Amino acid sequence: MKALREEAMNLRLGTSADSDVGPLVTRAARKRVELMIEKGIEEGASLILDGRGMKPSNSISGNWIGPTIFSKVHQTMTIYQEEIFGPVLIAIEVDTFKEAIDLVNRNPYANGTCLFTSSAIS
Repeated sequence: MKALREEAMNLRLGTSADSDVGPLVTRAARKRVELMIEKGIEEGASLILDGRGMKPSNSISGNWIGPTIFSKVHQTMTIYQEEIFGPVLIAIEVDTFKEAIDLVNRNPYANGTCLFTSSAIS
């Protein structure tokens, strides 16, 4: 998680072609993402990187939320059960490859799950 946090902190906010993260479409969209971040904290997820309040270095106005990372997320949490539609990554750790596959297969959002492993065998 430490390396992931460091990489995310290096992402560039902005509107130019070399930016990594752009603004959310509306103020309401930003507010919704901020509320989802609050919900994750309230429900006990560990906030590894908080993107609220981040803005591009050139102070372009917009509905900015920087990269946000949660760990210790459980399937019962709102941030797992609902799509956030913002630059928020949630991490769930499992013990086996089979548990990971089952977790991915149960998730109703096709774009909502990824599987990372440190095992070359998997």
